[in-house]
Amino acid sequence: MSSDGPASTTGLQASVSLFSLLADSLKHCGAGLLRSWCNSGSVAILYRSPCNVVSPSDNPKQVSLVALGPLTNLALAIRLDPSFQQNLKELIIMGGNMEGKGNVSLCGEFNFVMDPESAFIVLEEYLCPTRIASWEYCCRNKLEWEFFEKLINEDTPAGRLMKAITSKCWGYSKEAM
Repeated sequence: MSSDGPASTTGLQASVSLFSLLADSLKHCGAGLLRSWCNSGSVAILYRSPCNVVSPSDNPKQVSLVALGPLTNLALAIRLDPSFQQNLKELIIMGGNMEGKGNVSLCGEFNFVMDPESAFIVLEEYLCPTRIASWEYCCRNKLEWEFFEKLINEDTPAGRLMKAITSKCWGYSKEAM
């Protein structure tokens, strides 16, 4: 889904801020959405290869797929198995923009600019409920570093998930920014 590290510290900020989508309920109602997803085993991580995915066909309508980078592997997954998306509970994408403001060019957002053909395929062919956290949304809804640090140090399903999906980005720490 992405290369070995973010293109810039702004990319990490956006990655961290996406979790405001998932963690709002952590702040407001304790257990929260992210913890519920992790505890139920319904989060799939697609990283570099479609072969590393928790199979939605083995867990129909129970897998929420969170895409935090270019959509290359999601497009590949639907080309390899057109029924792949039919069993997803939902797809959450961090990418694109709504106001024409970019993070890699004047108006281009990294995740869509890096593979626009795959973005088109995913947006056109995935028919499951889909939510998009645009660049502007991510910039406006950043998690505080203290929340992030506390979460990755928890020995909980949510903490382990966050630690796993951000481990390649740790060179872009709060101190490095």
